[in-house]
Amino acid sequence: MLTPLNLSLASRFVAARILCWFSLALLIVSLAGVTGCGGPKGPKNTVSGKVTVNGEPANGIVVFLGQDNKELASTPIKPDGTYQFDDPPPDRSRSS
Repeated sequence: MLTPLNLSLASRFVAARILCWFSLALLIVSLAGVTGCGGPKGPKNTVSGKVTVNGEPANGIVVFLGQDNKELASTPIKPDGTYQFDDPPPDRSRSS
């Protein structure tokens, strides 16, 4: 038979278990926020190539132009003539 003292201890035990489960759930949610969710954060698209003039690496930059011939973005050409552009502009662009 439960006496008022035992009922009080039982209530405390239930409250402690609820608090424990709540704390565990809060910890899991917090860790998910710290570690992040989703896939890799790298570039979605990459444009790369090599620019040569008469077989020799070119110097300069690669420029992406929009349909209105305005510069959208640019990237330098490396000493070996290669270039790489991560996440080029989504506009229908062309390089020049």
